[in-house]
Amino acid sequence: MGDGAIINFSHKYKTNAGSSTEAELIGVNDALPKILYSLEFIRAQGYNVDHALLYQDNRIAILLELHGELSSEKRTKDTKIIFFILKTKWNRGML
Repeated sequence: MGDGAIINFSHKYKTNAGSSTEAELIGVNDALPKILYSLEFIRAQGYNVDHALLYQDNRIAILLELHGELSSEKRTKDTKIIFFILKTKWNRGML
């Protein structure tokens, strides 16, 4: 499949985020269906791919994605639970 990215994209959101961490979580949450669809598509083509790589540059967002509410603190307590679906996908080995 080469050395490049399978998919990449950039979006401008009309949602106002309270912090850069929340903005990163919104972006990853919106990208997750595309990532998982691409993973299943590649598998359907006969390639043996175990998981998808997701690159993230916000350290707090990474902790929240990996550990969910367990890594929440005072400043992130209001972040919606829907963004922690990433932890479920991580635990299942999809990311």
